[in-house]
Amino acid sequence: MTKSEFDEVSTNYEKVLSRGISLSGENSDYFASNRVQHMAKLHYEIPAKSETIMDYGCGTGGSVAYLLDAFTPKKLIAVDVSEKSLGVLKAKYDTRQVIAKSLPSFKPDSNCDLCFCNGVFHHILPEDRQYAAKIIYDSLQPGGYFYFWENNPWNPATH
Repeated sequence: MTKSEFDEVSTNYEKVLSRGISLSGENSDYFASNRVQHMAKLHYEIPAKSETIMDYGCGTGGSVAYLLDAFTPKKLIAVDVSEKSLGVLKAKYDTRQVIAKSLPSFKPDSNCDLCFCNGVFHHILPEDRQYAAKIIYDSLQPGGYFYFWENNPWNPATH
């Protein structure tokens, strides 16, 4: 999806997403919570800091509550290309702890302890993926961790 396509579905994104994953018998909360729980387990085994977290491609914030609960960060930076999706997120999380940033306004500054990216890269054009990875890399502190989840590209439900 392009920026305009995400803006068009921002108010009913969960419904669109749920339709796509309905064949699994689960909903989007199931996948978001389990992915965050697994990531938290790995991260605490290291052990590593989690005071500043970035949710790259956060959309309307489907993973934000799980990230806040699992890590209790001082700051969670939610980055997305869709301004309208970020508007939905801001309405859900009216707190100084969650900072919503549009991709064009986001400036990486190597301050994130970890970055979470959940099912985002298949939406990014192949020629733009290196740029997206560089933004994430430049956002992480030296020794920071990138937790990357992507959907199976051969699964027709992900299209």
